[in-house]
Amino acid sequence: MDAPRRLTGSIDVTPQHNRLLTESRATMISDGDLYTLAIALGCVSAVLIVVYHFIEVNAGAISRYEQELAQEASKPPKAAR
Repeated sequence: MDAPRRLTGSIDVTPQHNRLLTESRATMISDGDLYTLAIALGCVSAVLIVVYHFIEVNAGAISRYEQELAQEASKPPKAAR
């Protein structure tokens, strides 16, 4: 096994480590991948905006419905004839 080589600093780099460092270089995202990512995130944000507005518009109706259900549940049951 080769002796570790010294770089400027205190990091020991063996030939195996050097190979791993050169093979794991980051590559830039391609234009097609960036385009796909932008379209996907745009679609997700549009859906979330629509869902938010649907919930916001119907919040009053939902709370009234829940109040009516709570009132009906708190009433005593009707006697059978």
